[in-house]
Amino acid sequence: MNFFFIGIALFLLSGLFSLCVRETRKGAVIAAGSLISGMLVAVPCLESVCDGKTFSVCFEFNQPIGPLNVTLDPLSAFFTLIIVAMSFICTVYAAGYMASYCNQGKTVASHFLFLILLTVSMIMLTVVRNYIAFLIIWELMSLSSFFLVIFENEKKEVLEAGINYLVMMHVSVIFLIAGFALLANISGSADFADFHKALENRRDIADIAFSLLFAGFAVKAGFMPLHSWLPAAHPAAPSHVSGLMSGVMIKLGIFGILLTLTITGTPSLQLCFAVMALSLLSAVLGMVCAIAQNDLKRLLAYSSIENIGIIGIGIGTGLLGLSYGNNSIAALGFGGALLHVMNHSIFKGLLFYGAGTVYLGTHTRNMNNLGGLIKKMPFTGFFFLVGSAAICAMPPFNGFVSEFLIYLGMLESAASNSVLFIAVATLSIGLLAFVGAMAMLCFVRVFSAVFLGYPRKELPAGISERGMVTPLGILAGLCLLTGLFPQFALKLAERPVMVITGRALSGERIYAVLNNISLVFFILILVCALLLLFRKLLLKDRPRAVMPTWGCGYRQATSRMQYTASSFAMPFLDMVRPLLKKEAQAELPSGLFPRRAFSRTHFSDAFEACLLKPFARAVSWFAARFSWVQNGSMQQYIFYGLCFLVFAVLWVLYGGF
Repeated sequence: MNFFFIGIALFLLSGLFSLCVRETRKGAVIAAGSLISGMLVAVPCLESVCDGKTFSVCFEFNQPIGPLNVTLDPLSAFFTLIIVAMSFICTVYAAGYMASYCNQGKTVASHFLFLILLTVSMIMLTVVRNYIAFLIIWELMSLSSFFLVIFENEKKEVLEAGINYLVMMHVSVIFLIAGFALLANISGSADFADFHKALENRRDIADIAFSLLFAGFAVKAGFMPLHSWLPAAHPAAPSHVSGLMSGVMIKLGIFGILLTLTITGTPSLQLCFAVMALSLLSAVLGMVCAIAQNDLKRLLAYSSIENIGIIGIGIGTGLLGLSYGNNSIAALGFGGALLHVMNHSIFKGLLFYGAGTVYLGTHTRNMNNLGGLIKKMPFTGFFFLVGSAAICAMPPFNGFVSEFLIYLGMLESAASNSVLFIAVATLSIGLLAFVGAMAMLCFVRVFSAVFLGYPRKELPAGISERGMVTPLGILAGLCLLTGLFPQFALKLAERPVMVITGRALSGERIYAVLNNISLVFFILILVCALLLLFRKLLLKDRPRAVMPTWGCGYRQATSRMQYTASSFAMPFLDMVRPLLKKEAQAELPSGLFPRRAFSRTHFSDAFEACLLKPFARAVSWFAARFSWVQNGSMQQYIFYGLCFLVFAVLWVLYGGF
């Protein structure tokens, strides 16, 4: 653990040292510090994940914290490895992304410092085993990410998104405090190990604690209907922050749910089915809402909700496997979920960084105003295509492997004796396949609208992708390598699965299947390479003449003739209209030679429009009824203080305090 703590200290020192260098060099300092610190932190993490070792250190504090256990087990190490790897790539990208802001004279010192604080808080959350320290670090993570989100706080919509995010994070904390307080009251301790001992043979309390903690962590993860902060915060934040939050930070919600399972044990069967239902809802509606978006980063934010739903389906499958005593289903479900946590952090970071490069070059995120960027940004376009294929679970990329394991887990339900379990698994397989089809539609739409065709608006001169391609290339390479060698990727998840279930993965059988998949992927790549080589040899010495064909007076296509992002998605959105709230504006053409006509359609989140916003308005109305309490009168404030003191004295004297 010495390397671990030295790495944490170096993370903090690099953040402080960055305050002392010039603005243009802060990004390089942070990236170098993240590389060295991350390597040190990764040393014990790799040992834990590969060999199953658990490292533990106890720090003695006075009340109210008490003994603080810092434990690095395989589950913590798995998430920590993802955090340090993705944080390093994030800082490399941030160095290039923030250069444009430095050139505009904007100060970035605090931004990079909060970036380091976010990384350190995420790492520490995975290892602390004391609920008071956990909540303090959780708050540090929320506050540091809040300041990262509102970097461009001069924009009203950015500030509103940041405040919305902060409010939802404190809703999350309310549930966490309630759950931990219940466990602390039962056990008389703040340590997670004591929580687990106190819940033995107390399944009723364990289910209540699981429900409260799951709700708190689900807000952070972005499960529907607790997701409203996510599609607002991600478009507002700088793209490297969006990539880190979506790819890594929301996974701390998943880690919290898995950590809760190690404390409370397997919940009741009804709660297991509830987790599966909530996950299916998030996966389906998350992708439906993603297809309806025209803002590129908002679309990616909703697709994160969909992927959180897929991870939740894996967790739900694992929970049902444990409930029905089927170890194979449990191991495949949790293994697929953990592998998808890693895979999503890779391809979602790639997609957000690609979106950020597009935004810096074009100054817009509206896909209806983009097009033809493959000619201006060939590397960004190619790497974005790789990320799009990976998120659609297309072979031979990494998204296929994790979803394949989840499918296998659900298919194993046929071996169970429960008709209900088989029916739920069959429905889940169908819905997950439907989500995959929607993902294909969504990202074909995204790539074609942004990178193909003709530009729909005049693009700025001098579009460049220099200095920002390397992180995209690294992540694209990881997407391919993880897909080509899934058996080695699954090895990383084997020990963490044992922490959750107490049992290993399905042994040699699943690894044999993955070896065969790897072989098929290599053959597929080899065949494609041979076909390309054969084509090149055939056309090597063949003269080619490029001449326009006669088109009956047709000269060339224009951007007005091609599908917009909105029109591409409209046939599908009309089919799922009950799931969305549609707002349309139109001015019809009139006269023989109409000069002006337009049609605009906007689909909003049904949960947000019909549930969350009315609730927020009701809370605002209720709070306004008490606005007279804060009237600016100093005498009245002093009177409030005196009343409180009198009440406190009476409570002490007669309340049995």
